[in-house]
Amino acid sequence: MIDAKILSVTTFVYFIAFAFYLLRMVSGREGWGRLGSATALIGLFAQTAALILRWIASYQMGIGHAPLSNLYESLIFFAWSIVALYLLVERRTKNRSLGTFVVPIAFLCMAYASLSPNISSRIQPLIPALQSNWLVSHVVTCFLGYAAFTVAFAAGLMLLLKDRAGDGGAAQKMAARKETASGMMGAETGEAGTATAKQAAATEKMKAPSGKGEPPSALGGATVLGGAMRRFVALIPAADALDELIYQSAAMGFVFLAIGIMTGSIWAHYAWGAYWSWDPKETWSLITWLVYAVMLHARFVRGWRGKRMAVMAVIGFISVLITYLGVNYLPGLHSYQS
Repeated sequence: MIDAKILSVTTFVYFIAFAFYLLRMVSGREGWGRLGSATALIGLFAQTAALILRWIASYQMGIGHAPLSNLYESLIFFAWSIVALYLLVERRTKNRSLGTFVVPIAFLCMAYASLSPNISSRIQPLIPALQSNWLVSHVVTCFLGYAAFTVAFAAGLMLLLKDRAGDGGAAQKMAARKETASGMMGAETGEAGTATAKQAAATEKMKAPSGKGEPPSALGGATVLGGAMRRFVALIPAADALDELIYQSAAMGFVFLAIGIMTGSIWAHYAWGAYWSWDPKETWSLITWLVYAVMLHARFVRGWRGKRMAVMAVIGFISVLITYLGVNYLPGLHSYQS
């Protein structure tokens, strides 16, 4: 089908966008970032067109439902939600660094859906109990929440990386201060200090391998790699900005997930006669909601900021993955069929 072919091509478009974002981070050239944004936008338009074509095709086949019914379609829509939300965040913040961490997640979703032999791209009919208008409202709100949590997760990774690099920078500054202080003390001791310094230099020279142990190419490669890593870390936004992005994304995802749980409960009542049945996905959805509730509560009441919020964003995203994919290995009403 034409929609499946478009989606397969979109998979590689997102990978190219990620490559452009990565090149921006390691080279420091904004032109690569603009190419990444343009490529991601092209991929989003193509994916939107494919979803619309798939929706139309389902009506032509007499099935007639939104493309949100199985694992293949949910992965595609999850990737669409991630890229759409990221591009909105990029437009608002005027910063493309986040794309290096967010876009590859969308690519992995698309790759898993398009390339996995266990996932079928065929349009499948819904069982009678699930043929409801609540399908769109429930699934869309849940995946918009998942997309917001993905952005919070990516910002959390960036903050943790920034924090780790900051510690290294502080250590280097401290070492530099020690060397400066040592040099000043040596100058004050006069000739004794000078003699000691000369003796130490002579000793080090004798220990040195005279350039035979380390080829110049290796030294040059290490210098280039170190420069790329410094540029990469330098282009990561400030910790305060990342902390605020984590909070805003988590709060938005928390609201969308809450709406998704409520609409799902209403849908379950009409479909199966009960608002809540402790199905594995229902249970893990509640656990994920509680994880982010604790995260937001800790920020407001305990004043959590920075690294603690980043760690909670990572923990929350792990819970999201269990809710979305992990429970499919358990029997239940929500287990996606390939």
